[in-house]
Amino acid sequence: MNTALKYHIITLGCPKNVVDSENMAALLDRAGFICTDIPENTDVLIINTCCFILPAREEAINTILEAAALKEETGCFLIVTGCFPQRNKDELADEIPEVDSWMGLEDLSEIVEIAKNTVKNKKIRHYYNNAPVKFQNLPRKLSTPENYEYIKIAEGCLHNCSFCVIPGIRGKYRSLPMENILENAQEIVKSGRKEIILIAQDTTLYGIDLYSKKMLPDLLKRLCQLEGLNWLRLMYAYPSSLDDEMLKTIAQEDKICQYIDIPLQHSHPQVLKNMDRPFDDKETVGLIHRIRNIIPDAAIRTSFIVGHPGETPPRFQHLLDFVEKMKFYNVGVFVFSPEDGTKSAAYKTRPSIKEAQGRMDELMLVQREISHDLRRQMVGKTITAVSEEIHQDSATGGDVLIDVTGGEVGISTIPPGTSAIGRTVFDAPDIDGALFIKGNAPEPGTFFDARITGAAEYDLICDM
Repeated sequence: MNTALKYHIITLGCPKNVVDSENMAALLDRAGFICTDIPENTDVLIINTCCFILPAREEAINTILEAAALKEETGCFLIVTGCFPQRNKDELADEIPEVDSWMGLEDLSEIVEIAKNTVKNKKIRHYYNNAPVKFQNLPRKLSTPENYEYIKIAEGCLHNCSFCVIPGIRGKYRSLPMENILENAQEIVKSGRKEIILIAQDTTLYGIDLYSKKMLPDLLKRLCQLEGLNWLRLMYAYPSSLDDEMLKTIAQEDKICQYIDIPLQHSHPQVLKNMDRPFDDKETVGLIHRIRNIIPDAAIRTSFIVGHPGETPPRFQHLLDFVEKMKFYNVGVFVFSPEDGTKSAAYKTRPSIKEAQGRMDELMLVQREISHDLRRQMVGKTITAVSEEIHQDSATGGDVLIDVTGGEVGISTIPPGTSAIGRTVFDAPDIDGALFIKGNAPEPGTFFDARITGAAEYDLICDM
């Protein structure tokens, strides 16, 4: 290329997509492309999509159409990648001809060639691979705030939940070799980030394919040896794989956040059976009790699907009662989305969307009270926290998009006198609540002991 081309990446979906976008950005930078934060000023616009449920597909389509309109104005070239084209290749290309190139997940390592060819001949299309998706240890350009970063330790999934399309999109479970993960972690800590968040479709099965046994406890112990690392957070733990060895490792290692993220999806045994989840309510209750016995201060986060086929009013009441009894620290609730090709979509009877949305609202009302009560119990305690951003308008407070409830960003009210916003060790970025810091706030990126002086429904307040 005679003149360096500018690129801009829009990332939709979960943290796993964030990592994929960072891989593409690193490859483009190495090839001489220039990153721009301004979509209107780019030569190549790349959209990394999600299609897990209907709202994700709708967001992807709307974003693509907005980008197509921008392309019409600026003359940029449009590339779409991620789960959506991996799953719906031919249909999307026919329905949205404004897109110049479509990339499947296996093509991430080919982003430079695809971008160059797209610019040379904008008629190139269907640029994706039909082979099974492979796990690729690619370079990364870190894009998260300066205090945390994700590491994707595995790709794909071994489970066959009846409602889920992920195994068909991302393939079977493949772990990243431990030495690659440790190298990634060292680079992240070297960059100044002090929190590492491990992600995968199921983190608890890490190593089962490479080492013929689950190796997550070993991996965690080795990561905890990194100098400069303050927090190590684990996401997406599958309930049936979360054994006592794993729990004891979390309890014994000071750097591992006592934060347990286990998507349970439901509580009623028949609904769980319809979901093809390999456990029942009694096993789940036993797991929660084991977690709290081994890690007494654990903040347990989970998510549920309402409106799944087989969820009758009494079975939904079972879920309400379960949530009331278990007292989870954080809960996300999603309305069932019938996905083509899944077993759940073939069921003939299920609650209406209106019924399911009403159930989501009812369940979140119950959880809101639980969340508020648990946070009120923290007033007077001292909790490890991190400062993340300075709040400019401390005199009047205001609103901030901070909580995720039911898959949608909620609004938290910032109390007057807030000088900075952060998180406690019990909250993951982007999906959980905030810590509102009053007084002489630490600089962003500072980890400190916060004495809790107030509590909101999902958030905490501390005075410095």
